[in-house]
Amino acid sequence: MFKMKNSLILLALLSSATTNAVTTYGGHVDISKESTTILEITYRLTLSQADTNFTASNFSSTLSCPSTGQGINLNGFVQTSERKEYVNCAQTIFNWVVSYQTTIDLSDTTYNAIVNCCNLRVDATCGTRHPNINTLSTSATSFYIFTDFENCTTLKNRTAAHSNFSNYTRNCLNQPFFYNNGMYDTANFDSLSYRLVSPLTSHSTSVNHKAPYSGIYPLQAFDTDGDGKGDITLDYLTGDFIYTPTLIDQMGPAAILITEWRKDSTGSYAVVSEMHKEVLIETKLCPENNPPSINGPYTY
Repeated sequence: MFKMKNSLILLALLSSATTNAVTTYGGHVDISKESTTILEITYRLTLSQADTNFTASNFSSTLSCPSTGQGINLNGFVQTSERKEYVNCAQTIFNWVVSYQTTIDLSDTTYNAIVNCCNLRVDATCGTRHPNINTLSTSATSFYIFTDFENCTTLKNRTAAHSNFSNYTRNCLNQPFFYNNGMYDTANFDSLSYRLVSPLTSHSTSVNHKAPYSGIYPLQAFDTDGDGKGDITLDYLTGDFIYTPTLIDQMGPAAILITEWRKDSTGSYAVVSEMHKEVLIETKLCPENNPPSINGPYTY
């Protein structure tokens, strides 16, 4: 009887561990500084179809001062939205797109150690990346994102809004792929810029890519200049991410650093926020418009 009881407890623990496993496809952190002290933080995550029982306990977040290394764990996350994002025509395959929010008051004594820090960071760690990712040396790495924001001279600010909260996309083999970050700033009318960076497992650790991939070359693409790497374009002003995928069933993360700029009192542009956003991109064979294979000899 004693052995059976222990076996049941072990089975329950294993079942719980399986239930709490999370596969995160992509995400970003939005911050709204409503006053000198009030911060409204929103976490937007794209998750695997299997993550039906995802709750606030499945991710963690800290507010920290990078210059001193001091950080404080955040809590009080409330789910604000949840929807299915279908990725096939039959609507049998989908991802979960969820949002959680918390509000903090920097004047609270909890934040005394970092309230005077001029550059604050909110990060989020959520499960692991998809096990089928094949552009990284290790697929199921820890998923980590962050947003930095200026805290001394910027009294009010809202990081750029997203017209599309999904951080996952499928593209078609051998067909030009266009992904726009869909960001705009009508709250403060600040300027935005974009650049490709490496995905992270923590703030100090980047993922390891398989050769020849890297942060600026996240996926195999059509190569026009013969340098052995495909042509991938991320327009630093518009956020347009353009390339033609040439490897079927490739799955890999792309990380984009979105910088928000505002003119200071001298008329010079200063950085008011930086958002490290991650998107998962998957290449599939689509039925239409694939280029033909032509066997020689050729006349024309």
